[in-house]
Amino acid sequence: MMTVLDIFSWLPANEISLAEIEEIILGLNDGKSGFDGFTLERALPSGADDCVREAVDELLGEGKKVCFLMKGGRLIAAAGYRD
Repeated sequence: MMTVLDIFSWLPANEISLAEIEEIILGLNDGKSGFDGFTLERALPSGADDCVREAVDELLGEGKKVCFLMKGGRLIAAAGYRD
């Protein structure tokens, strides 16, 4: 079972809260549908900037796995998790 430990979001909280991001990530990981175009990726998105790379490095440095919440090819959030 996936446990989300940290979330780095690139959208303001008034667009999507951290709780909503976590709910979507957990749902997608469990194979649920109905998340309006959101996808969960395990590989660093192409074109990720230095800010994203720094967040990923921080999470990996803490021994966490990293996944990426995407929508329409746009990075929404990176999450550090453990299985």
